[in-house]
Amino acid sequence: MDPNYRGLESTRYAFRACKRLFYLVHEHRDKFQNQVVDALTAFENKLISQQELVERTARTLYQAGQDDLARHYLTYYGKTEALKALRLVEALSQSIELQTKVLFDIRQPDTTEGHQ
Repeated sequence: MDPNYRGLESTRYAFRACKRLFYLVHEHRDKFQNQVVDALTAFENKLISQQELVERTARTLYQAGQDDLARHYLTYYGKTEALKALRLVEALSQSIELQTKVLFDIRQPDTTEGHQ
């Protein structure tokens, strides 16, 4: 591994977490897809319901000449909600992995000769 990327590759990030969730759901789509869609839709709906207040707060701060405070508020809000989304994806993955192990076991690759 390129030493320049070791630090970055050691962190949690959304692409890897979402890829894991995608593979877990895809393995038993009929069983898990609805619960993931429902959870992500609920999260998204909550953000949508807060959007007007977030915009109004930032606009009020800007109009009051508090540009730095408005930027700080929006940055904090965005980072906080992004971290909540990452935690939700990780929690869904953990739950689905455990359910998969109990209900189906984790499918292993076919390693018989001629398959790769």
